[in-house]
Order: sequence, then structure tokens, then C-alpha cells
Amino acid sequence: MNKFNDFVSKTYTLSNAQDNFVPNINIAFAIDKNYLKPCGITLYSITKNNPDINIDFHIFTTFFDPKGYQDILEKNNNIRIHVY
Repeated sequence: MNKFNDFVSKTYTLSNAQDNFVPNINIAFAIDKNYLKPCGITLYSITKNNPDINIDFHIFTTFFDPKGYQDILEKNNNIRIHVY
């Protein structure tokens, strides 16, 4: 029984990573619209301080605007952002 589909209606993946990308670490956030900016700051801090680590970010949210993630994607090719 897959309960994941009961809670997730759409999934987006944002990435500049290469096709052979294998994450070293997965980090998950559960946020609402009010925490988008602090989440972005956290993503920036993690990527800036770990430039040699491949990271998959998983963000569970009820609101999504891809424009907010473009800056971090343009500056990093070692991350993928999955939004649920």
C-alpha cells in the first residue's frame, strides 16, 4: 500500500546536476508559504559550505514557485531540489 500518493499531488525536480548525479546526502524540509525564504537561506548556506558534496533536497510544501530556486540552481551543479 503506497500512502505517499495520498499526500502528494504533484512532484517537481529542479536541477543543474549532471545525468550521472548520485547524492551523498538527502535533506528534507516540511514547510508552508511563510517559511519559503528561511528555507532558501538554509539551502544557500548548506550548498555554500559543502561545495564538494552532492545533495538532494526534498521539500514538502503546499505552495511552490520555481522562481525562488533559480539563483541557487544557477550557482550549484551539485544539488537537486525535489518539491512535493
